[in-house]
Amino acid sequence: MIIEFCGLPGTGKTTVVQSVSRELKIPIVEIAGRGELLLLGAWFALKHPRLSTYTLYHIARNSYSARMGYYKLVNCFLQRGAKYEKASRYPHALIIEGYWQNIIAIFEHEERDEVLARYARTFPSTHAMLFVAGDAARTERMFKRGRTVREEFPQDRVTHWVRSSQRNSARIEDLGQGHAHTIQADGEVDSVARRVVVAVCAVINTHI
Repeated sequence: MIIEFCGLPGTGKTTVVQSVSRELKIPIVEIAGRGELLLLGAWFALKHPRLSTYTLYHIARNSYSARMGYYKLVNCFLQRGAKYEKASRYPHALIIEGYWQNIIAIFEHEERDEVLARYARTFPSTHAMLFVAGDAARTERMFKRGRTVREEFPQDRVTHWVRSSQRNSARIEDLGQGHAHTIQADGEVDSVARRVVVAVCAVINTHI
């Protein structure tokens, strides 16, 4: 059983999921080095040609520069696939930013419902938890960690992407068709983590 956590930057995914992992003793899947990234990412792509084709198509369509294309190829294609391939080896695993994150990360503009739905139907069978937080909370968290979103890219492009991704991400719960739900993540880490622990246990229990 794989549970993926997705959401806009600054919604607290990493901090909360680390707490949940410690509480439930479920591993967070991480990729160790370039070799594992390339090997597992390529192997997953070969096993899932339809998903891989759609992903590469949308990356090409939504990359305004070679630099952005490379950024998305590594993060939205190789990294995602490698995480899923590695996660499949565990009875239960947590993924921070898997393929559901691509609804947020790939598309530079607000996308049509039918395009997102067609893409989401190719995703691996997982349960997605979408972290949602207000602009003030997200900005404060990013300030505390000392970095902003996509710092290496033009600010006007990033601002437009953030606005578009807010609208695209709002559709994830509907796209999941019962296999995705929203976590309101404005509160303190401990409070959010307790709610996520309950939600994760409920999902696992329904799949036993």
